[in-house]
Amino acid sequence: MENVRYLGKNGWQRIMGLTTYVDDSGSDPSSPVYVLGGVCLPSSWWEEHVSPEWSGLLKSAPPIPYFKASEVWEKNIEKESAWVTLEPSQRRRKVDALVDVLTTYHPLTSSFQLNWSDFREFKKTYSLPPGKDDPYFYLYYGAIILQARWGLREANLTLPSERVSHKRTGFGLSSCCG
Repeated sequence: MENVRYLGKNGWQRIMGLTTYVDDSGSDPSSPVYVLGGVCLPSSWWEEHVSPEWSGLLKSAPPIPYFKASEVWEKNIEKESAWVTLEPSQRRRKVDALVDVLTTYHPLTSSFQLNWSDFREFKKTYSLPPGKDDPYFYLYYGAIILQARWGLREANLTLPSERVSHKRTGFGLSSCCG
């Protein structure tokens, strides 16, 4: 694991580069819940292990040029998707193999959700500037905090005593990580 050192107020400290891939679901305000989830590993692990194995699986028979979860089970042959020509069993094997690559390296997995009804109430109470008037901002911020805390733990650094109060934000933000 590659660590970078810097001189802090308590002497030399280590930091670690992390890479996270996230995706969202439920971004349409008519959806009941907005969800943001992802996987996070040290950047060097992505570069040295995950990316080469992932690319190799994408190229293996039957080859597909990229992975996009929303296209995996697409059946409409008129839609441009690398998956539409694959049989269901081929799709399942390809997805299972890709999942195996990720789980081999035990990434931090995270899932954050926010009820749209709670967010609408929050927006009524507070004047939100552009860019912060969408749940994505708050869910992504939660993901960044979680991966930073995980990175500190993995680098054996002490965690700052930091507490985020859900009462201050005024809406229900729930998260799960493994």
